[in-house]
Amino acid sequence: MIKNKFLRNNILILILMNTGNVFNYLFQLTVGRNLTPEEYGAFNSLNSLGVLIATPIAVLPLVLSKFTVTFADQGLKKVRELFHISFKYLFLISVVAFALGSAGVPLIREYLNLETSIPVFIILLQMSFCLLIPVSMGIL
Repeated sequence: MIKNKFLRNNILILILMNTGNVFNYLFQLTVGRNLTPEEYGAFNSLNSLGVLIATPIAVLPLVLSKFTVTFADQGLKKVRELFHISFKYLFLISVVAFALGSAGVPLIREYLNLETSIPVFIILLQMSFCLLIPVSMGIL
């Protein structure tokens, strides 16, 4: 019984992850057809920068879920405190990271040969929000 449920859940995860990859491929095809080579290169450079920044954040939901399970035995008050404290600190880290990133925008823009700084600010804003999402995902 447990083995069948385990296999079924893993097959479902495999299907869902590969479906996500199919949509990612279709998105790349669509973007590649609608942008010039220079715009597509800038888009992929910024997208890769975002992935590099967001990769270390992927461990946060696992850590928060572990503490949530531990604190849930003691009552929801502890879980609520965990949420508020972790959200507050990650919000502060997000603001500091955005400020530091904003200071480096001219260097990033020059390195990537971009005409404007707006795409770099957009990716920085996206990464700032990416720091906040793992809090709710880990506690849920």
